[in-house]
Amino acid sequence: IIRADGTYDGWWGYDSLPVIQSLNGSELNVTSWADYIIENENSIARSWIEKGSSGWRLDVSPEVSMDFWQDLRSFIKGADKGDLLWPNGEPIILAENWGDATNDFLSGAFDSTMNYRFREAAIEFVIDEVTQSKYNDTGLTAEETWNPSDAATVNTELMTYFEKYPKESSYTLMNLLGSHDVPRILGVLGYLEVDRPVYPATVNDIAADLSFTVGDHEIVYLEDLVTSGLVDQTTLTNYINARNEKARERFMLASVLQMTYPGSPTIYYGDEVGMSGYHDPDNRRQFNWTLATPQNSVLNFITRLATIRNNNLVLQTGDFMPLSAENGSDVYVYGR
Repeated sequence: IIRADGTYDGWWGYDSLPVIQSLNGSELNVTSWADYIIENENSIARSWIEKGSSGWRLDVSPEVSMDFWQDLRSFIKGADKGDLLWPNGEPIILAENWGDATNDFLSGAFDSTMNYRFREAAIEFVIDEVTQSKYNDTGLTAEETWNPSDAATVNTELMTYFEKYPKESSYTLMNLLGSHDVPRILGVLGYLEVDRPVYPATVNDIAADLSFTVGDHEIVYLEDLVTSGLVDQTTLTNYINARNEKARERFMLASVLQMTYPGSPTIYYGDEVGMSGYHDPDNRRQFNWTLATPQNSVLNFITRLATIRNNNLVLQTGDFMPLSAENGSDVYVYGR
């Protein structure tokens, strides 16, 4: 709705994302909008498919009425498709749903969803201690708190939705460890960058691990811990190296689960070479090509995992069978 002064409501206040009014509970009832986006022969949704797009990923899809998405599906790959061409095969329609996507699938509107539930389960399975990430502007309060889990817990979390969703949807879930909306996975798992400002909460964690008190020292970069006389360089370097190696090992373990579990494993650019970063926009840095070398152990490991998955159809479409998932155990066994 455009007001008399020319202003309008933007999604989360962003004027580049105008909110489309919902007439009688549905944006589909704004016929001019539905025609422009979906139903016209040259609509936005249809024209990009004909130009070669492989499908649509629909941002914050739960905030739009389901019949709007059902209509989009009909005009892209359903009864109203008409003579729409698919240059790259049948297009996928992907939801962005951070919660339970059962209704997305049962409605017939979506083929798959971004599977943030997988990210949550994988992170808590590979960590050993309570971990926090995505700090607010003070750097002391985190939006994400991760609690270590065991084999029984990760199995329950994964199987809850594997058994709840239609099989076809479970095998196409966008299983991710990172995305543009969350901190880089290595950072979540404890990785420290020596050339980036460090959160006060992280400084406090380091102080607790190395048994010193920060006091009234102003710590912006990790090297400030040395220049302030709080710790010697050798101790700090050894600590950083050990912590970063553990973060890489945790990421690789989570990647094993990602590449062998049913679904569509999706790697956020740069994670495969070991890029780190805080939450948006720091997680959107340009690709670090200096890390893309034959000596990069993370890249070599992810490449090997992807090759194994691509060369073994059973990892893509085979049955999934939990074999051992005991309370208190850190060993999770399953078969494909």
